[in-house]
Amino acid sequence: MEKRIMEFIINELNETEKEKLRGQLKFLTHKKRIKYPKSFVSEFYPEKHVEIPQENLFSRTEEFKLASLKVKSDKTDYNCQSFMVLGSLFDISIKPIPTDSDLNSSELILEDIKIEQELNKNMN
Repeated sequence: MEKRIMEFIINELNETEKEKLRGQLKFLTHKKRIKYPKSFVSEFYPEKHVEIPQENLFSRTEEFKLASLKVKSDKTDYNCQSFMVLGSLFDISIKPIPTDSDLNSSELILEDIKIEQELNKNMN
């Protein structure tokens, strides 16, 4: 599910931003899945002692929402948000908690997406 959500986000970015985010994903190979009472969060980390190369990081270093999405599976509508920290993808949150079949499915339909336009300048 996370992979499909990231595909939706990447498709909305310009070519330079697409390259940077795809480059980050090659290094963010450790995924931590956390279930909260009403949501599900996947956090992304590089392996120990591995740094994401500077050319793959965005200049905006504060924490911010990269995207808000509404996606649909066969039976459920999901609200998703993706956040970035220090120029890198940090997490994806999904509400409600996805079923196991939806979590492992790539058959999601994008209903709506909003992308942050300023990825390279801190706003605060």
